[in-house]
Amino acid sequence: MKGLSQIPSLNELIKAYNVLQSQDLTEKNLLDYFQWVRFDPRLGEILVQKLFHDWKSLNPFKIYQGLQGTVWPSVMGVLLDSVQIKILKNESKSFQAWKTSILYKMNKAEFQQFFIGLSAFAGKKVSEQVENSNKIFKKWNFYGSHLLYNKEKNQKNDKSLFNKVDRLKKLNQYLCKNKNRITVNDYLKIFPVPISRRVAEMDLKNHSKLTPKGYTKNRYYIQK
Repeated sequence: MKGLSQIPSLNELIKAYNVLQSQDLTEKNLLDYFQWVRFDPRLGEILVQKLFHDWKSLNPFKIYQGLQGTVWPSVMGVLLDSVQIKILKNESKSFQAWKTSILYKMNKAEFQQFFIGLSAFAGKKVSEQVENSNKIFKKWNFYGSHLLYNKEKNQKNDKSLFNKVDRLKKLNQYLCKNKNRITVNDYLKIFPVPISRRVAEMDLKNHSKLTPKGYTKNRYYIQK
């Protein structure tokens, strides 16, 4: 499986959140960030929501041209099919034509997990995602069960997950109730909507009251 030449850093992901949530979506921003969705489900949710609101202002031919030569162009197919679920009936034909212009002769991926680094390789969770994979992912030869769209009423609550103060407040509450020990997987389970594993690792690593124990997949954190 081919990959990106450089995986987005935590700071780059945070910058992407800020850019997308503070301005209208542009063709450039969409093309800059869409492949990063494989490392961060929340970024995918933000992009789907922005596409839902801004698709009419985006030039499909610029997006089509920009996709040529990208490593994972079929990720755009997953995003646009996710947006289509939310499109109103009276706009469905227009959106379909717009989407078709972007995805013209788009190749599907080789069969693989959609999200990268969120589950242990060959672990139980991966097997469950393969078995329960949603049709939006399967259409593009990906395996994935976490949908990239939310009901509108949940958007406000979801955004708070990416405020560091709110995340750490939840972390401290967890530590008070759970014997002062936590793993990255424990931390990820706190949130109803997945956050990036990279974000979770950085939160735990940089927490002033936590000390790491063990290595790699067996690592856990205890209070100092």
